[in-house]
Amino acid sequence: MAERIKTKTSRFSFLGNYLLSLGLLFLIFILGVTSNPPIIILYFLLVIMFVIFFEPEGVILYTTYNLETDYVSEMRGFFVKRQTAIPYRNIADERLKKGIIGRIFDFGDIIISGPKTEIVMKGIKAPEKIYKEIEKKLTRYSVKEEK
Repeated sequence: MAERIKTKTSRFSFLGNYLLSLGLLFLIFILGVTSNPPIIILYFLLVIMFVIFFEPEGVILYTTYNLETDYVSEMRGFFVKRQTAIPYRNIADERLKKGIIGRIFDFGDIIISGPKTEIVMKGIKAPEKIYKEIEKKLTRYSVKEEK
């Protein structure tokens, strides 16, 4: 049976965006209470806050990573879908990156390099599990090639 693993970016990987937008909301509140700035400045800060807060939702909704039986792929877009795929036999390097916050909340990046392109699985949840699955498929594929 064909095994397909589909994953998306974790919301925890955008913790910085959420904290920054919370800080902007606090700034808007403080500016509104303590001084009387022009309303256009408050609206501008509010728009910036919404963009910073909702940008991760676009990334989460419109980016999907797939581990197929023969290749790894990244699908991006809403109206126009763009797919980048690297067959397992063409993978030159795979790396796992996890920062301090990523270790706490269990998310990280997996970088898969091919001869012409690179797929960065950014901020995925439980990256060790996906990384081990990629390595398992790579070893399976290399055993098939040797026979």
